Amino acid sequence: MKLRRPAEAPQLQGKVFVGFIIDKEGHLRNAEVIKGLHPALDAEALRLVQLLDGQFTLGQQNHQPVDVRYTLPITFQKR
Repeated sequence: MKLRRPAEAPQLQGKVFVGFIIDKEGHLRNAEVIKGLHPALDAEALRLVQLLDGQFTLGQQNHQPVDVRYTLPITFQKR
């Protein structure tokens, strides 16, 4: 998985926060930008998070699978 810096925002740096749910089956659902930086960087952060689908350990409560909400910061740094 490789971060691709969009040409529209070559010098911007900061964090994009993406929220999502890992459901009881381990699938990523409802990914959305919680705090954005620039539309092109926000789209790239969402693309990266979508690539994580199926790579999470299932959440459990009382030994039962449950949906878990995550917020993941994606950091963009100047080259």
